[in-house]
Amino acid sequence: MKLLALRVQAFRRFAGGAAIENFGSGVNLLAGPNELGKSTLFEALEAAFLVRYGTTGAVLEHYRPRSGGEPLVEVDFEIADKTWRIRKQF
Repeated sequence: MKLLALRVQAFRRFAGGAAIENFGSGVNLLAGPNELGKSTLFEALEAAFLVRYGTTGAVLEHYRPRSGGEPLVEVDFEIADKTWRIRKQF
């Protein structure tokens, strides 16, 4: 599997949204200062593939930013030369 893009909206610290588009082939590196949201983006990636879209309770509250909203995660990826998209709004 090859990641192509990761987009979040109203997910933890990214109330206004964030996106990483056009991952390169090979190893990609996410670098930046502390508290920029790198771990949050990895958590969003995990949520896209491993958390049920209808999740409720503490998990949902953990994903919501302080300003509120409905967390959204969207991932574009490629498997066997086919492009796929997962879009989950929790």
